[in-house]
Amino acid sequence: MAAPSEIYVDPAIAADSGTGTSGDPFCDFQYALNTVTRDATNGNRFNIKAGTAEVLTAITSLATYGSPTVNAPLLIEGYTSTAG
Repeated sequence: MAAPSEIYVDPAIAADSGTGTSGDPFCDFQYALNTVTRDATNGNRFNIKAGTAEVLTAITSLATYGSPTVNAPLLIEGYTSTAG
């Protein structure tokens, strides 16, 4: 399996914006799930930046994102200044 596609989230942004890159992260996890096209070959790693709490107002939904698989997992990881 190849490396998963990297997606970045920074809850401190507090707006529905961003492109999901390290330089322009998405604002929150659910927005990212709803915006990203799932990598059905290698999976996705969502890197959520520490510092501002990600406060969810509802259950996280995979309805738009789709179903992860063993070969194309959905990984959630925290980071401080750089991912990894």
